[in-house]
Amino acid sequence: MAWILAVISISLGRMERLYPTCFSKKEILDMESTDLLKEYLSKQSKVFTTSLGLTLGQLEEGIYSSHKFSVEEIGFDFELFTEPESLYEFIENYKLESLGKIDEMGYRDIWIRYLNREAEMEVTQSELQEAPLTFRLYKGKTMIYSKVLHFYDEVNRHLTLSEDFFDYFLHNEKKLNVAVENMYRY
Repeated sequence: MAWILAVISISLGRMERLYPTCFSKKEILDMESTDLLKEYLSKQSKVFTTSLGLTLGQLEEGIYSSHKFSVEEIGFDFELFTEPESLYEFIENYKLESLGKIDEMGYRDIWIRYLNREAEMEVTQSELQEAPLTFRLYKGKTMIYSKVLHFYDEVNRHLTLSEDFFDYFLHNEKKLNVAVENMYRY
């Protein structure tokens, strides 16, 4: 055991001085990764966009990501987003292998997080701009809610295609209209 710690100390040089040797090699590498990410982010503005359109924002409680797009043919705006997470969680959840990969992150990366139940989809119908619905996959269903409308619903399948969201609005129009009417009442 002692020789392993000695090898880690020698091979990681500066890390040995910064962190006690009671950490495993993986823990030390994880700490180094978060330090490198923190340094990278300090050189960026608080909110910046990658070359592939993924917006990253820094808050006190962590880093969040989002990607906005529209499907004009059906009159819907979409935003995939993550809640703020620690730098370590950001690295793990996006499976970052290097800082160079950050600028290559885009729709595909956050879409995978949505499918893995780590992100949410906010859908705004052009007629209901002030009251978007948020969709979140959970086990074998999709949870749908709107804080503005005080609305909650569940669908017993995963909604993953833009057509699925459109169909949800179409088939639940009466329910949504009641929620909108109640929003203006209270």
